[in-house]
Amino acid sequence: MSKQVLDRILREIQQGKYFSIMIDETTDISKLEQVSLVVRYTNDQFKVHEGFMGFARTTEMTGEALFNLLLEWLKKLNLDVKNIVAQSYDGASPMQGEYKGVAARLKQIAPCGIYIHCNGHILNLCLVDVSTRVSSIRNNFGIVSSLYNLIENSAKRHAIFEEIQEEAGLQSLTIKQMSDTRWTCRWDCLKVVLIRYPQIISTLQLIEAPESHLLLHSMESFDFVFHLFIMSEIYLLTNILSKYLQSSQISITQALKQVKMTVDTLKSLRNETEFERFYSKALQMCEENEIDPPKLSKQYSLSYDDLRGEQRLYKTKLTTSSPATLPEIKSFILDNHLNVGLPVMNKLFKILWTIPVNTCECERSFSTLRRIKTYLRSTTGEDRLSGLALLNIEREAEIDYDEIIKGICICKEHQKNSILVTWIKCVYD
Repeated sequence: MSKQVLDRILREIQQGKYFSIMIDETTDISKLEQVSLVVRYTNDQFKVHEGFMGFARTTEMTGEALFNLLLEWLKKLNLDVKNIVAQSYDGASPMQGEYKGVAARLKQIAPCGIYIHCNGHILNLCLVDVSTRVSSIRNNFGIVSSLYNLIENSAKRHAIFEEIQEEAGLQSLTIKQMSDTRWTCRWDCLKVVLIRYPQIISTLQLIEAPESHLLLHSMESFDFVFHLFIMSEIYLLTNILSKYLQSSQISITQALKQVKMTVDTLKSLRNETEFERFYSKALQMCEENEIDPPKLSKQYSLSYDDLRGEQRLYKTKLTTSSPATLPEIKSFILDNHLNVGLPVMNKLFKILWTIPVNTCECERSFSTLRRIKTYLRSTTGEDRLSGLALLNIEREAEIDYDEIIKGICICKEHQKNSILVTWIKCVYD
């Protein structure tokens, strides 16, 4: 069945001609390096699809080894490297090395294959850098991380936190763990701390542990509250951008436009008015929780309730009646049948849609890998692993069971036995 799904994807790629490749790697439960290959392509209706090609095991993570693995893979799939228009990786040195990386080596035999650093990874690297370089942000994240370790790593302390929330008539939330690799965890964590700040303070007051008193002292300060509001605003905007960039249906121009919009929105926060808005919010929370405000608070007498419902992210977006965006241009071309009358423009437009924005589809394939290759199936072979993963990831693909039966009938006797054994294993697993 997986072969039929793969063959259908390959036929669509051949029909579309141009394609992009995305590669990412992970270590499975057997401590083996698994490389995931995803191909992005566009049909004549400019419908984008990112097809999972499978997993391949590797023992080396050098640029040369991964490049040779890729060439062997493409040859096996009968895909012409000259039709590659873009390549996207996560930015690791074996992938994007200037001279010996996969991108540089592939560029030599596929000159049109421009390298796209996964935009999701770029955003995450920027946020990680901010979290470590800016001392106030670093300190706040350190406090939040310590909160998780203190409360969520203990069933008894978590129960106290849960009980306090229930007594206040609130939905029970948990403090999220910080991670440098999970793209949305920072906002998830900050959001809980912000909206459950009084309940967290009450929890720390009830916990009898030396670290709880230190955390309580750190959290009951104007600096922590003030920076918490600023961080929440920044990570809310970047979280929206991160989720947008993870879509497989956007083009590179749409991604860059959204990035610019987010950058412009963040820049708009850097003024005295916005500072006073954050200051006012922090001052109000401190007063509600009986935290001593700073002495400078007397200089400010501001109220910004009218700004709470402001739509910040899209205020710089311009609208026009002419087809200016790619989706509008796509509809204009298809509605007026210009894809037939203007073949060169049609080809360029198809290539533009084929250029990837991220390697998120590879990341998603690793989730499937972890569900399939568990400690109970740690010796699963590579072909079977890729086949099962392909069926799961491309589960919306239609399968012609008659064709599968015909394929079994024309096989040799020993191949039939092998297929039947594999079929039975799949059914009973």
